[in-house]
Amino acid sequence: MMKIRKSNAAAWLVLPALLVLAFLYVLPLFFTLRESLKIHESGRVGGLPGTFTLQNYLDFLDPAYRTVLLDTFLFSFIAAVIGILLSYPLSYYLSRGTSRLGRKLVLAVLVAMLFSGAIVRVYSISLTFGPVGIFAPMARFFDISPNSIGYIEATLIVGLLNFVVPITTLTLLATINNIDPRLEEAAQSLGAPRWLAFCDTTLRLSMPAVISAGLLGFSVSVSAFIVPLILGRGIIVFTTSLIYARFAEIADHPSGGAIAIILLVISLAIVTSAQLSLRKLSAA
Repeated sequence: MMKIRKSNAAAWLVLPALLVLAFLYVLPLFFTLRESLKIHESGRVGGLPGTFTLQNYLDFLDPAYRTVLLDTFLFSFIAAVIGILLSYPLSYYLSRGTSRLGRKLVLAVLVAMLFSGAIVRVYSISLTFGPVGIFAPMARFFDISPNSIGYIEATLIVGLLNFVVPITTLTLLATINNIDPRLEEAAQSLGAPRWLAFCDTTLRLSMPAVISAGLLGFSVSVSAFIVPLILGRGIIVFTTSLIYARFAEIADHPSGGAIAIILLVISLAIVTSAQLSLRKLSAA
């Protein structure tokens, strides 16, 4: 009886949050979906009332749209993988580092990155890798043009990492803090090398958090707007930029809504598939 009462009390406590979520997230998505099924008339803002079409979704089968979608997910995946490779050592140092001052400095830098404005960070990266930055002379020294596609791609990935690394580092920090460091010591006392003791204890136990943090970094990159808009220089276009162009520049709300729903569905499918694979891996 007490369990039932506690369950009911918990449900009532969660209800206000669910109502706010439904109002701020589910309702706008519903209106976006409804708008994406309307016919767009040139010179008119929004779709024609009372119309229905799937053409806005079928247009996305065009190869040009597939290229934009591929770039979005490819660079987001690269940023997520590199972000985890950079974040894990930082999280491990913040959790197990011996220098208290060093840990405070690293944590302060990460928090400062989170609280500094997105536009400030992106334009700082643009200046650093631009014609007046320190990396442009280095690129020319190695016979790499600052306007080459490879240089722009590298700049874009650096911009995405600027947002991914702080979030994934702090996400992994909580998990590593909860892993008993004496497990590594026990493995080493049994004759395992330090690297093997780390891989067989801390790394193995934190793998679910690593995958979750990677998915979080992937989600942040996929939904990025300012980074590809500025650092992509119009050469690398993300789906978010395409959505903005449809809504703000040509007022084609049905097409913009369709692209937004497609991006959401594909992203949810990728994240859900990864989570199901993680559960099977954990159960095995």
